[in-house]
Amino acid sequence: MSSSSSSSSSLLYINVLLLVLIHSSIQQGILNDAISNATRRLLEAQDLKNRYLSSIVNTRNSINQKRDNLIDKQPSVKEELEKYEDCQIEVHHKELVNRLLTNLNKFQEELRRNYPKHSEKIIKELNEDIVKMKEYRDTLMDEEENKMCEKPENIDSNDLAKLSELLLKYFEDDYYIALYTLKEEYLSELIKILKNAA
Repeated sequence: MSSSSSSSSSLLYINVLLLVLIHSSIQQGILNDAISNATRRLLEAQDLKNRYLSSIVNTRNSINQKRDNLIDKQPSVKEELEKYEDCQIEVHHKELVNRLLTNLNKFQEELRRNYPKHSEKIIKELNEDIVKMKEYRDTLMDEEENKMCEKPENIDSNDLAKLSELLLKYFEDDYYIALYTLKEEYLSELIKILKNAA
């Protein structure tokens, strides 16, 4: 009877050992999938950031060229154009900070959902940045609300519309560069954490 008890004890031990190995293998597979997923998302963020970096250079050049052409036509509008551009920057900056906050909150939720066991440190850092950004946004919002930019006189409305369109494109590019730069930083940190856990 002791040999049958010993063999059933050995079988039980082997079964438990197999279950532990299977569980460990599954956990390693899940971790490898998480690393692959985070790496893919990092590469996408880097690619998109680079596209917008390239685009913003072209847009900036187009803005400068358009402004220079307008000033060449009418040198007296230079100061008005500069004020108009500064005002547009201020107005769109507030809007883009709000959009960035919205998208960072969504990104934080994605991290929490997709990497629940490994994203705690990243989420804490991201949350600290979100709080700072909210404080910054609040200082911006304390300034003049719903500001309207005074359109320069003596400039063709089509030329001004084209300049406004280019400025908006520039702000959009700048927004996406900021968003994907932050995602790149947080995903890089997440990948390090995942690899250390592997």
